[in-house]
Amino acid sequence: ALLGVGALLVGSPVLVALVAASYALFSAFVVRALRAGTPISSCGCFGKIDTPPSRVHVAVDTLLAVAGAAVAISGTDVSLPAVLPEQPLVGVPFVMLVVIGAGLVFLAFTSLPRTLAAVQEMG
Repeated sequence: ALLGVGALLVGSPVLVALVAASYALFSAFVVRALRAGTPISSCGCFGKIDTPPSRVHVAVDTLLAVAGAAVAISGTDVSLPAVLPEQPLVGVPFVMLVVIGAGLVFLAFTSLPRTLAAVQEMG
C-alpha cells in the first residue's frame, strides 16, 4: 500500500516498477497456493474482510503487474500532481474514475469469487 501511495504521489518509474513487482510476486504466490491446495482463508488485502484468493485474484494481480511494468518502462510521470492539471474539470472526473476502478477491484476480490463459487455449487 505504501508503494502504491508513493507511486501515486511521486510517480517515479522506480516506485511504479516496485508496485508492478509486488503485484507479480503476489500473483505468483496465489498461483502457487491454489495449485498446492494450500488453504488460505484470506489474502489480507482488506484487513479483516474475508477475501480468499482465487483465479480472479490472480487475473487482476497479473493485469495490474503488466500495467505497472508498462508505465515503469515508458518512464511516464503518472503522479497525481502531474496528471491532474492535464485533466478536464480540475481532474474531478478522473479522480471519480479512479475511485470507481478501485471499488470494482475491491468487488472483484471480495464478492466475485464467492458469487462464482455459489453459482458453481448450484450448477
